[in-house]
Amino acid sequence: MGKRQANVITEVAARGLCCGCGVCAGVAGAGCLAMRMGREGQYAPAQQGPCTECGLCLGVCPFFVKKAFQPDDPLGPVTSIHVGWSAVPGERERAASGGLVTRTLTALLDRGDVDRVVVVGDTGDPETWFAPMVTADREAVQAAAGSKYAPVEFSGAIGTILAEEGRYAVVGLPCATSGLRLAARKVPVLGRRLRYLFGLVCGHNNTRQYTRFLAAKAGVSGPLRRAVYRLKSDRDGGAFGYGFQAEAPDGRLSSVVPFTGLPSFLWGRRFFAWNCCFYCADVFGSEADASFMDAWLPEYYRVPAGTSIVVTRSAEIRELLEQEIAEGRVVAEPLPREAVLQAQAGAIWYKHRAVGTLLADGNRTAHSLYEWAPAGQPWAPDRETLRAFRQHRRYAAWSRRLGRGYGTPLGWLSHRALELLVGWVRFREQTERRLAARLRWVWRGFQALARHLEKNQ
Repeated sequence: MGKRQANVITEVAARGLCCGCGVCAGVAGAGCLAMRMGREGQYAPAQQGPCTECGLCLGVCPFFVKKAFQPDDPLGPVTSIHVGWSAVPGERERAASGGLVTRTLTALLDRGDVDRVVVVGDTGDPETWFAPMVTADREAVQAAAGSKYAPVEFSGAIGTILAEEGRYAVVGLPCATSGLRLAARKVPVLGRRLRYLFGLVCGHNNTRQYTRFLAAKAGVSGPLRRAVYRLKSDRDGGAFGYGFQAEAPDGRLSSVVPFTGLPSFLWGRRFFAWNCCFYCADVFGSEADASFMDAWLPEYYRVPAGTSIVVTRSAEIRELLEQEIAEGRVVAEPLPREAVLQAQAGAIWYKHRAVGTLLADGNRTAHSLYEWAPAGQPWAPDRETLRAFRQHRRYAAWSRRLGRGYGTPLGWLSHRALELLVGWVRFREQTERRLAARLRWVWRGFQALARHLEKNQ
């Protein structure tokens, strides 16, 4: 028997830690790796040529290269923080929130700071739905606006960047921007051409089955052409007045599922979340030149058009943003650091707090990916966070496995099984709430009785 090859397939994907970003396949020599969609609706690398064991694929993997965990600083170093929106007609309306990603990319193209940008757009293909597109077309950038809560991989875009001279800006989730930053350090050509990396704040990524399940509940079963996850459909709902809508290959549209209903329920319990997301502490895309997020703050809750927060880590991007504000294309004002942490408190708890708790508890997987920063103070294990982590990880694993039947003749059975799982979790939570309420009532009764007896002694 030959010796075991060390690459991302054996060291990362086999451990359930692949995030499907495709950076490894994009930089691997001689086309030895390719990204393939798995049964659970996730991309993962597959070997299609002989492995030379050069180690490059591992050296660019965000779930192999060990990182320092900063327990008291999930945001990292910043040069500026602003909250606001694009004032250019159409950009805010088409965006998931305030349209500042679109405005920043368009401004970079207009100023000649980059030659092309990489954005995730609709493919119209029932097999892929979304993919990174390399473009210099401003209209294509606007058309790509909006969140895509589905897997995408960047190997094709990386191949274009390596093959074609130019200066590029790339938008991606924290895992993708981290992998691209590692690749830029390892591959000189990529380092010269990757001019800017922009991160999108992330609580976790979903498998394709999340979209399939929502689409089926909304009335479109079987193949899909596209999906819109943040359709601004309810102006009375304020910042939360958006919903999910799917489109069939024949152009038929599903009903709109309000986010505050089923999508919020699935998201909050991490149904269909990738396993690697449970071991990722990077909420804000700390390797990016700027990070963009929703302004989940009370003063913006009633703004249905959407509001964004942008955190810059580059003096050049800060200067660009300030120029856009001065010339009236962006409406924004400075925001304190504490407000950013408040706006993303849920994602910080899901990711940063959870990983810190796993490290404190001695979790081997967490320790293989992170080490305490030299100046950081290790936490004591948080039992409530650990309990939630384990419960959500079970929900994610069960939903991924039950969703394997989508796209096969047994798709109807997978959908029914997932409906039963969601119903069981709802029932369990309602029962626990009722029991907790009764126990509180009994406890208050005992306390009142104790006070009465003490008073009459």
